[in-house]
This record gives sequence, C-alpha cells and structure tokens, in this order.
Amino acid sequence: RYYYGDTICSLIEHLHNIDIYPFEVELYGIFRGEEILINQKVCTDEFGNWLLKPELCRSLEEHYKYTLDKIYKGHVEIGECSFEDREEKVI
Repeated sequence: RYYYGDTICSLIEHLHNIDIYPFEVELYGIFRGEEILINQKVCTDEFGNWLLKPELCRSLEEHYKYTLDKIYKGHVEIGECSFEDREEKVI
C-alpha cells in the first residue's frame, strides 16, 4: 500500500491512527523534484514508536541543525511552520 501526505507530520499521524508501525514502512519525501528516503529514526521515539506533533517537529528541526539536510528544514515546534499553508491531507 501507498499513502501520500502533503506534510510528513500529517502522513505520520495518519499511519499512527490506522495502526501502521514504523517497522512496517519506508518514508519518502519529495524535495526539489527528487524522491528522498527519510531517516525514520528522526520520526520515532527510543522505543520505535511514531513521534507526533510537537515532538516530531522538534526532532525534524533538531536533525536539520546537525545535518543541514534541507529536507528536514522548516519543521518548528513554536513559531511559524514552513508547511502551515498545506491542507495536511493524506490519500
């Protein structure tokens, strides 16, 4: 099965809500027209469970600070999220 979300946080929340666990999936992001595998460790807690907002936002932004990998940029816990203009739809 494939699920598509206009934000990583909406996709992860959807997967969490329908009981799809991190070990069951691979996450990809589209960044500047390229499909990029997302490091799932950034999206999970120490027990391997999905992180949800705002912990997910914090984890993604912290990862960006250390890697400068722009696919993780713009996820903020407090302040302006770069993705607030999205509908947060998942299909």
